[in-house]
Amino acid sequence: MYENSRSYGNSIGHDEYESHLIKNSEWGAVAYLTHSRYGRNGIEVTKNNSSTFITGNAGNTVNASGASGVTNAYNTAAGALASSTGNISGIYDLSGGAYEVTAAYNKAYSGINFTGVSNLNTSGTHFVSTGGSSTKYVTAYSNSTSTYNATNLSDFTTGRDVSHTGDAIHEVWVKTSYSWFSDYSYFVDYELPFVGRGRYL
Repeated sequence: MYENSRSYGNSIGHDEYESHLIKNSEWGAVAYLTHSRYGRNGIEVTKNNSSTFITGNAGNTVNASGASGVTNAYNTAAGALASSTGNISGIYDLSGGAYEVTAAYNKAYSGINFTGVSNLNTSGTHFVSTGGSSTKYVTAYSNSTSTYNATNLSDFTTGRDVSHTGDAIHEVWVKTSYSWFSDYSYFVDYELPFVGRGRYL
């Protein structure tokens, strides 16, 4: 995804567009705008509850159970409640749907590769080629422990580089595994190398 996103501008002769996989901070910016008066103004986004991962879908509630196919299409009044603005012009799939993989990784990843989980050393070669440093297009985190959620604020500061200002991880954290609206909130640990946002049916 990272490689294809970066090469898209070149493929159409417009590298100056600087196409790239969304960064974690950019995903965070969308979350803040969604929560602001320019978006949903504090009203929670309705979940995309499509268990078959159809984009733009909305369930009937913010906590709708998974259902195959489309419950409410993006271009209906109920469907638009799954967008960042509450209307058809907003950004969809911020809640529910498939994971939104961002251009972020854990440089302290241990090399463990669970079934179905991409290994940083085979699927993330363009990420690791940054030498473990953040760049204009990739954000590096570092967490060599198995802790992937916070029990208190010190978990964000004691030897773990698990969030950066603006990425909507630390700032939206409320307690343990939960953030705003009691939604799940995780950061990278040593077993999982990539950062995924949204989803969770």
